[in-house]
Amino acid sequence: MLDSNFTHLKNLRLADYNFVYELNENCYRSDIKNIEKKELLRFNGLENTTQQLNLMMIEYSLPNILSNIVLCIIQERNTSLNTILLKQSFENLVLKKDGDYYIKHQLKKFLHHLLFSNIGSSNVFDSKMEFESIYYCKSQNVILQYFSAFQLNDLLGLVFTKSFFQIDLKKSFIKNGYGTINLSIKIK
Repeated sequence: MLDSNFTHLKNLRLADYNFVYELNENCYRSDIKNIEKKELLRFNGLENTTQQLNLMMIEYSLPNILSNIVLCIIQERNTSLNTILLKQSFENLVLKKDGDYYIKHQLKKFLHHLLFSNIGSSNVFDSKMEFESIYYCKSQNVILQYFSAFQLNDLLGLVFTKSFFQIDLKKSFIKNGYGTINLSIKIK
C-alpha cells in the first residue's frame, strides 16, 4: 500500500514569489502601497533565480504571465484567479490556441505542478511528480471530498476556482529604484 499524504485544501498556501520591478525614472515612490499605475513598473525577474528557472521549466513565459498578474492586481491586493482572467487589463495576454485560452491552460498546468511537485519551493525543480498526495475539502453538503491524481480534472477545476493571488505588503518594499512585490498563491 502506498503512503499517501492527506492535505486539506482550505487556506492552503501553494507558493510565495518575490517579483522584482524596476521603477520608472519618473516614479518617486517610497512604498509599494503608493504605486497606483502598473506603467510605473517594469518586470526585472524573480528575486530567487532558482524559482524563476523552475517556472520557466513549466513554460518559458510563466514568470512574465505571473508578473502581469501581479501588475493586474496591484490595487486589489487579493483576488481570485477567475477574476484576474476576466479583467480587461489582462486581455492582451489571452491568446487563443486550439480553441482554448492559452493563458488559462498554462495557469492550470502551473497549479498542477504546485499541487504535485516542488515547483513552488526555492529548491531546483526535480521534475518529479508526487502523485501519492491526496487533497480533501468539505463540499456544500458538508461531505468530505477526496481528490487524488486520478481525479485531476475535478481537482484542478476546484483549485482554479478557489485559488487567490494575494500581494503581501508586509513582504513588499522599494529600495534603490527597484520594487519587490510578494505574491502569495493560496486556496480559500
